[in-house]
Amino acid sequence: MKVIKNLLLSMTIVLSVSGVAKAAGVVDQSFIPPSPYTSYVFATSTNSAGVNWIGQTFTTGLTGQLNQLDLAIWKDPAYDTGLVLDIFILNGTSLGSLLGTLTLPSSAVPNGIGSFAIPPTGNVLALSVDLTSLGINVVAGQGYAIATAATTIYQIPFTIPLSGAGLIWLGSSPTSIDNYTGGQQFSSVNTPSTGFTFGPGVDLGFRTYVIPEAVPEPSQICGLIGFGLMGGTALIVRRRRKTALSNSKSEKLAMRMSRA
Repeated sequence: MKVIKNLLLSMTIVLSVSGVAKAAGVVDQSFIPPSPYTSYVFATSTNSAGVNWIGQTFTTGLTGQLNQLDLAIWKDPAYDTGLVLDIFILNGTSLGSLLGTLTLPSSAVPNGIGSFAIPPTGNVLALSVDLTSLGINVVAGQGYAIATAATTIYQIPFTIPLSGAGLIWLGSSPTSIDNYTGGQQFSSVNTPSTGFTFGPGVDLGFRTYVIPEAVPEPSQICGLIGFGLMGGTALIVRRRRKTALSNSKSEKLAMRMSRA
């Protein structure tokens, strides 16, 4: 019984030490607005209603860690503002628990081209955000929400040279066609969950990356078990050698005693 326990222990150690190579984040959900599209301006001004938030909901297809977002977000170069990004769990049509938040400085938000903030050349999903530090675990089939707001809010009327767009999140034009069936655009005032409304037939450009749960390949499992069995076999051989040596010493001692 003790030998079996040692064998299992050796296999456990092998599995724990070797483990499975960490997987990189893979694309899970994605929506790139088709032409014609609309630039949605948000969170650069304040009025009697309050501060604007804008966001996109999505439904995960993979279980694992949400480690990166690519967003079709940029800013008019005239605006010096960063970005607050919140990730929520989605409960039907309302926001649930806050899973994580990041604040990006103005330097991290890419500039568009010209006063109308045309998308940076060749890259619609211009803003890439690393979420690894937040440790957000997602479950396949569950809804989540990305909510964003500006860190600097400008008063109306704007002062020169402020005009045009401010912060932009590129999305689809309102249509009867559901462009991305796993979620949709939403907006709210003051806080992400206050005045929560969905945009009609609108989705914003985004892409999510997930590090899937580590599942050993069959070949890896066989290799690890084989290595564990080798370790267990070595334990058995050593135990037998030790027993044989002990028996040999006992026999020699008995022979000496009989001669005496």
